[in-house]
Amino acid sequence: MTALISQDAVEVDLEWVAADPISLSFIVKDVDWSGTYKAEIRRRQNPTAELLGTLTVTATYTVGVGTLFVLSMSAVDSEDVPAGSWAWDLQEVGGVTRLRGTVHVVQQVTT
Repeated sequence: MTALISQDAVEVDLEWVAADPISLSFIVKDVDWSGTYKAEIRRRQNPTAELLGTLTVTATYTVGVGTLFVLSMSAVDSEDVPAGSWAWDLQEVGGVTRLRGTVHVVQQVTT
């Protein structure tokens, strides 16, 4: 039997409607992951791939609760992320990549 000890980022997918303002929040329970983060959306899972957008990240720790993350982007900036599926990750500045996954942007219907 083989055991795996990994520091790989947890996979989390995101989804929103093209050109909408973005505000996604979640809590990582019982841990202090507060700090400064970068979250980028790229065409492929590669740091040299075309950058489609950057999410603003706030990470606030509350004792007994955990770390509240809020990922946001204005509607103007969201317009630059076309409908489709793209790579994203959340990396602590000067630290580890905590989350990674796919951003699914759904085509806008109403104009």
